[in-house]
Amino acid sequence: ATIQWRGRPTEYIHLQTEEALDTCVHSRINFIDLRDSNIPGGWAFCGIPAGINIDTVKFKTVIDNAHARGIAVFGTVACSVPPERFADVIRTFRDLIALKVDGLWISFDDFGPGKNAPELVASILKLATENNIPNDTVAITPPSGSYQEIDTAWNKQIVSVAGAENMKWFFTRIPNKFDNDMMKKMGWKTQLCWWHNWPRPKGGLLNDFAGGRPLYDSKWAYYELLPLAAGWNNPTYSELLAAKDYTNTVMLWQTRPADYDCHILGLWAWNPEVHDFNATSQAAYTYV
Repeated sequence: ATIQWRGRPTEYIHLQTEEALDTCVHSRINFIDLRDSNIPGGWAFCGIPAGINIDTVKFKTVIDNAHARGIAVFGTVACSVPPERFADVIRTFRDLIALKVDGLWISFDDFGPGKNAPELVASILKLATENNIPNDTVAITPPSGSYQEIDTAWNKQIVSVAGAENMKWFFTRIPNKFDNDMMKKMGWKTQLCWWHNWPRPKGGLLNDFAGGRPLYDSKWAYYELLPLAAGWNNPTYSELLAAKDYTNTVMLWQTRPADYDCHILGLWAWNPEVHDFNATSQAAYTYV
């Protein structure tokens, strides 16, 4: 699983690195990704903007601290760009490789499908191979419309690129047998990777509904820890138990501090068959 700080500047990751990574270890999360940047405002939730100058000191600090704890690190670049900016994408991935990231993350996400995406993906896979990064250590987030659904024209185009069938493909769909079988028929050689937008609390006196963002002047809004059902597609316990047979990679995406949220997804993913939400919540509260 990975924890991502959506929309938070690199400085936040840098200052919180050791504490957050200790939480990852405690909650069994074993990979993270870097996608924030030193651009004004730090808004890089769809990946590091292609071609910017990465703050190598801060990124290297995160990577070194992660590796010291046995946590793998992906470098994520925003790839929804026109062909004239493909070189910028490659340059940014090269910078991340030089910093010793373990994997590359091709992010289209909410920025859209880009143009000539198969050509760009092929170039990134070629770069990975040249740097001894296996195809199954390259991740991809399809654009909106194709990360919610598998059988789309965009996904079919990209999975037909040589090597793309072995990448880690992140979808927001709950892992299930139907999708697993469909992916095999369509050419995938890997299982669906589950991106779970969790939690999605209802709005209250302190927070809005989407990510528990504060309505008042405070860093974080408070709400009780919520089960995984309080996220996209509202997975039931039976669906969560069955999901273990159809995925081996799960990702938490949320704006909350790591030490508050990581345990619920991380400890479930580590051993779904014995998951107990109340006991896991108590472990998280005790840890905090």
